[in-house]
Amino acid sequence: KGTADFPEFGTNTEDFAGSLSLGLDIYGDASLDNNSLRFFFNFNINEIYGTNVFKNNLGINNSNFIFGQLTIGFVVAENLKFSLIVSTFSSEDALKNNKVVFGGQIIH
Repeated sequence: KGTADFPEFGTNTEDFAGSLSLGLDIYGDASLDNNSLRFFFNFNINEIYGTNVFKNNLGINNSNFIFGQLTIGFVVAENLKFSLIVSTFSSEDALKNNKVVFGGQIIH
């Protein structure tokens, strides 16, 4: 994956900021026979390589770091999705989060 912030499009800095990431993304799910309830999990971990401006914008110490998340959840009635990010981890302390984040979506 790649990201880019161009000052011409209204970024927080006067300089270009960008990053590239390479990682692993694992998804799994299981459902009832009638698909009325589906449980899922998603685990991802990435090595991120960023510019110094990218590093400064995030307020971290290194422009190359590891970042990942573990998400679990379920889908009800084929269109209501509820998820919990149960772990956000990183080699940078500022990006670690031990709080559980709840999310919901209507899938159309």
